[in-house]
Amino acid sequence: TDAGIWDWDLTTNQVYFSPRWKGILGYASDEINNELNEWVSRIHPDDQAKAAESVDAYLNGQVEQYELEHRLRHRDGTYRWILARGAMVRGVDGRPSRMVGSHLDITDRKLAEDKLRLQEAQLIAAQKIQEHLLPRKAPSLPGYEIAGRVTPAQFAAGDHFDYVTLADGTFAVCVGDVSGHDVSAALVMASTCAHLRSFAVDHSQVQEIVEHTNEVLSRETDDGLFVTMFVMQLDYKSHTFRYVNAGHPHGYLLISSGEVKAEMKSTGFPLAVLPDADY
Repeated sequence: TDAGIWDWDLTTNQVYFSPRWKGILGYASDEINNELNEWVSRIHPDDQAKAAESVDAYLNGQVEQYELEHRLRHRDGTYRWILARGAMVRGVDGRPSRMVGSHLDITDRKLAEDKLRLQEAQLIAAQKIQEHLLPRKAPSLPGYEIAGRVTPAQFAAGDHFDYVTLADGTFAVCVGDVSGHDVSAALVMASTCAHLRSFAVDHSQVQEIVEHTNEVLSRETDDGLFVTMFVMQLDYKSHTFRYVNAGHPHGYLLISSGEVKAEMKSTGFPLAVLPDADY
């Protein structure tokens, strides 16, 4: 097997370490002595108490199996994650006289687990950001029924919709998506929403609002990330609307039978691509 073997004499504290055991830590067969301290001195400081407690608990009969995941210092100064398993041998008096076991290098597995935990934490953060940004309820406008919903295909994404009141009292519906599906996409969408809302305070033309937002995002956003955005400005008093579609899928205007009366196609590049783009 790929495991290193050890054989510990409990009466003399002498330990046989196999060539593979030593090789896992970067040493040749003649570079480690047959002493227990060769193992103990290489245990990571944060794992020393756990290692001692695991051995004592097994030898004292508190646990039925000896199994320990701990870090040992490699010859190059780094630490390797080691899975230790062992079993004791009792002498004629019934007392433990030896422990025999194996060491297996599980560093790659532990690093993969750490990476997975980090990715999960990032996805949870992205999900929380997305949930916080979504409107709690649709506004009430005379003569209109408004509803919105986001159902991510994955754990979290850069998808978003919002309702915004413009400076002249008209009303805008925004639907957008950021490239990517991680926390960076959620952060870019949060920035996009903030800029849209900020410019809407002082502007009444949806074209100006989108152009200002695009200019700022182009400076802030890393290369490779972009935002598609559909923004519809509704004047509910005159029952008219105008829209900007920055590289987003088409919007559709349907009549009561469900027939498509008009397609609201893209009118410009996605946001954060060209700082001086016209919409």
